[in-house]
Amino acid sequence: METQEFEAVLDAVRRLIREHFIPREEEIEANDEVPQDLRQRAIDMGLFGYTIPEEYGGMGMSVVEDARLTMEFGYTVPAFRSMFGTNVGLAGKVLVNYGTDEQKKTWLPRLAAGQIASFGLTEPEAGSDPSGMRTRAERMSDGSFEITGSKRFITNAPIADVFMIFARTGTGPKPTDGISCFIVEAGTDGLSIGPKDAKTGQAGAWTAEVFLDRVRVPETALSGNSTPASAPRCAASRWDVSTSVRCPSGWHGGCSTNRSSTRRATSRVGPRSGGSNWFRHSSPRARPSSSRQSLWSWKQPAATTRARTPSSARPA
Repeated sequence: METQEFEAVLDAVRRLIREHFIPREEEIEANDEVPQDLRQRAIDMGLFGYTIPEEYGGMGMSVVEDARLTMEFGYTVPAFRSMFGTNVGLAGKVLVNYGTDEQKKTWLPRLAAGQIASFGLTEPEAGSDPSGMRTRAERMSDGSFEITGSKRFITNAPIADVFMIFARTGTGPKPTDGISCFIVEAGTDGLSIGPKDAKTGQAGAWTAEVFLDRVRVPETALSGNSTPASAPRCAASRWDVSTSVRCPSGWHGGCSTNRSSTRRATSRVGPRSGGSNWFRHSSPRARPSSSRQSLWSWKQPAATTRARTPSSARPA
């Protein structure tokens, strides 16, 4: 994204937060819910898919641009970014990085348009450590998979349209071997969602348990659409600064994030040079996306930076 265009996006986000979200923070806190009209404003601005490549209806923002936006999101309640955080982060990156062409065409435009994806890794007995994962996916005689297990503290689970579910499909020398990712649509038989968790803080940012009781999915639901032995192992053993899934060891060797790659990435972040940086996506930018045009329509002079103050004292 060109510098001038990205600055317009930042300005639009500042206006949305200060003019619409901050005045209603107490309402969000009291009701434990982001009002639908505020959610729709974020959808209309394209925030549910700003890291999704342009060819699928997103804006194709880089990691650096994502980080700058995230700093703006932090000016208001955590529920703001939670609305779309899994779309533009963990769950969306599974599709962007490891989905087949058909999976990308099916789901990425929906996410960019406001549908919600959840990232199903954390489990009651394992936390977010995939080496302790107990959810299993058994291959059936017709090539489909049957998934059984449960997930815990899954962001946006009560309102998700699709889940990236991690399950064991085999074993290997390492505890994290034999883990595959499945795209499971909400409403699939055997998939159920528990009540939203009662948390201290983070009102409006919903999490819940996800239960899988012999959930049957076709082979095409396997991320990458490969056999389990060669499927991309998207469950990360260590997180990197971009919270995206990487596969430094290739398709067959198992996929995990890599701290050395994180160090390489962070060491190369710096001022933009010639409108480019190491993190930029390579997707074509032939014309502005509809999401990008909607953000341009919000263009105003940049707001003055203010120190963080309580919502009751902060000016709109």
